[in-house]
Amino acid sequence: MKIGILGGGQLAGLLAQEIIRTDDTLVVLDPSDNCPASFMGANQIKGSPLSEKDIRRIAKEVDILTVEIENVNTDILKVIESEGLTILPKPETLEIIKNKLQQKSVFHKAGIPTCDFFSETKRSVKCRDELGWPLVQKAIQGGYDGRGVAIIEKDNSPSDWLSEPSYFEEFVPEAIELAIMVARDTKGNERIWEPTQMEFDKKRNILSTLFSPPALEKKIIEEAKRISIKAVRSLEGIGLFGVELFLKDKTSLFVNEIAPRAHNSGHHSIDACETSQFRQQYNILSNKPLTGTSAIFPTVMFNLLGEPGFEGKTNVEGEQAASKIDGVFVHLYNKINCSPYRKMGHVTVVSERLEDAKEIASKVRSLIRVRGDKKL
Repeated sequence: MKIGILGGGQLAGLLAQEIIRTDDTLVVLDPSDNCPASFMGANQIKGSPLSEKDIRRIAKEVDILTVEIENVNTDILKVIESEGLTILPKPETLEIIKNKLQQKSVFHKAGIPTCDFFSETKRSVKCRDELGWPLVQKAIQGGYDGRGVAIIEKDNSPSDWLSEPSYFEEFVPEAIELAIMVARDTKGNERIWEPTQMEFDKKRNILSTLFSPPALEKKIIEEAKRISIKAVRSLEGIGLFGVELFLKDKTSLFVNEIAPRAHNSGHHSIDACETSQFRQQYNILSNKPLTGTSAIFPTVMFNLLGEPGFEGKTNVEGEQAASKIDGVFVHLYNKINCSPYRKMGHVTVVSERLEDAKEIASKVRSLIRVRGDKKL
């Protein structure tokens, strides 16, 4: 079987590492020379996930098609699906999810708790005080890894506002941020992983560290799972989905947004769970039964980001020393070039106790550095 994916970054690469263990093949469509996935076991077709011509090229070569990121040309995907190629998640689901305002509206209509939100011009929002300040401004389309998000105070200058089409939502201070991976196959079977608690680099809004299990009451965890599955069903989702949630005052849960693909918050599952998110994604795409998702160990995961002040050819220091520590797993994404804060890999630490995993992770952070070979 040939499985196609639009995009050839680390998410496609980590899926490729699962697929090369089978008799099947992953084919990626990516515009860059030597994309990360091509170094991790995938075959590459050079082209853009936004190009109708290029998407048709990969569609002719594969038995099923999926996406690495939701910002793709869904118009041509609808046409290709009507011509007989299976596309998962379905193009209609992708179309809703990539429009974050429409995604929020679907949740609201389905009775899924979400932050208060509204769509208004920047001029009229100045007079809107009901939600209090600051407000969160989000790009309707294209936001990813901290891009397309701005925290707006009432007295901010115009240069602080996003220029692209956007909407506004309530700012939830001191919220606990959770994520849950949900798998749903074509028969409606579902599997769900245990929640992870996420900590972000607040300046860049990039995930810095996650751990699981979170120290929350069982009823909160069960409610988070229930809401996450309901949110995926509301989108008629088939495939793998990362559901991001806010926990306010340790009592109220809100769905923030959904990613229709593998997600940074599920990377720990490679080393800490019965089935990784990537293996489950493969199970869905190859029409195999879903497998168990139980956590084997408490875990901590942190991203390896490009060191500020450097760019150019990637240099990694400390990988071997870190990998020799029991319970430490270093995953590098084979990106040839490194720039400040670019995601270059991740590290998972597992242990019998979460406290021990946190302590080990703190030590490992000081061992590994990823940076370009030229000073800025």
